[in-house]
Amino acid sequence: MYSQAGQDDWVLSLFDKDYKGFFMDIGCNDPMKINNTLLLEQHSWNGIAFDIVNFTKIWMKRKATFIQANVLNCDFSKYDIPKIVDYLSLDIDDLGTNYETLKRLISFGFIFNSITIEHNLYCGEEYNECERIPQRILLYENGYCLSKSDVENGGNKFEDWWVHSNMMKNV
Repeated sequence: MYSQAGQDDWVLSLFDKDYKGFFMDIGCNDPMKINNTLLLEQHSWNGIAFDIVNFTKIWMKRKATFIQANVLNCDFSKYDIPKIVDYLSLDIDDLGTNYETLKRLISFGFIFNSITIEHNLYCGEEYNECERIPQRILLYENGYCLSKSDVENGGNKFEDWWVHSNMMKNV
């Protein structure tokens, strides 16, 4: 397990042992430390990772494609991303950016079988208003089911875990 709160183990538990899925890792940061997708890659998954900071050199150690981009204005159609993505890891630290990015991804027509998305509730009520509540409304409206709410790390509620309704038989 390389992730902060077991996200990688949770995602793997949703799929058959030999499943080779596809992930999007947005706000990916360092590819080896506290990373939600490294373990997936070690289980023969592949994916694409985005960050506004240029981590190209250190992402060369990974099989996944790294893209330096601001996802708030990125044209996702330029990249070879399937419309159904098995796992979305969404972790951008600026207030409101996770929600805005999620809206953009859905507007591009992507469906995610599973999602871990930060809302950083522990940072204050403004994160509830700008991230957590709008994320939940948007995801419920688009056929997602909340699997684990207000996941904590060190006593801090920071993230929700979701599955698309077509995955409910696996949860």
